[in-house]
Amino acid sequence: MRKVIFSLLAVIGVATAQADDYTYPFLTIETSSGATSISTASLTLTISDGKLIAANETTTQTFSLTELSKMYFSTSSATGIETIEAATTVAGREVYDLQGRRVDNPGKGVFIIKENGQTRKVLLK
Repeated sequence: MRKVIFSLLAVIGVATAQADDYTYPFLTIETSSGATSISTASLTLTISDGKLIAANETTTQTFSLTELSKMYFSTSSATGIETIEAATTVAGREVYDLQGRRVDNPGKGVFIIKENGQTRKVLLK
């Protein structure tokens, strides 16, 4: 009986030691309009009325469940876009969303625009 208990405690100790090596300070949530990271310190997740509510000590963010594409824990916050410039029209250009799908009539959001051999990211307000 003692051997079984000690073996069980050894397995639990090894599993705990291995889990302690991993630290994920952010939860990254990807939607059709981009990625957002929120600190995992005191993080609570709630689903209500078709929305995911992520809240911690300093921030509360709400996401529509139909817009969610992926959620994962990460070691850094989402910083995929380095610069954003404002634009009002994109006529005569190739316009894509952040997933690489071609967009004919862009609305509000962040888009990738290909024009004159150059590619840039643009925020439409």
